[in-house]
Amino acid sequence: MKNLKKLIICFLIVICALSMSSCSGCSRQEETTAGGWTKVEDGTITNEHRELFNKALGTIDGLSYEPIKLLETQVVAGMNYRFLCNEHTSAENAPDTKVIVTIYEDLDGNAKITSVVPTE
Repeated sequence: MKNLKKLIICFLIVICALSMSSCSGCSRQEETTAGGWTKVEDGTITNEHRELFNKALGTIDGLSYEPIKLLETQVVAGMNYRFLCNEHTSAENAPDTKVIVTIYEDLDGNAKITSVVPTE
């Protein structure tokens, strides 16, 4: 009978240890999701980012965007970039607004703006 109790206790300890180790793996998995956005800690905009931004911008009548900070990147079939930007309009006395500009760069190096969303 004592051996059976010891066996059951050992079995329960092993199950508890396994369940705790699997839970810690779950939290790591949530931090890095395949295809998810990755925050850029320092937000530095490099010359390469500026070139990409200017290539994607092309010509937009009446609006211009000035990148302030690189917020996030996302690996897809190419790369997505999210920039915090000042949006300038050509209208007189119009205030600049802050927007988030998302740019997609394909595998051939072509770039385009996919969204411009005002910050709140």
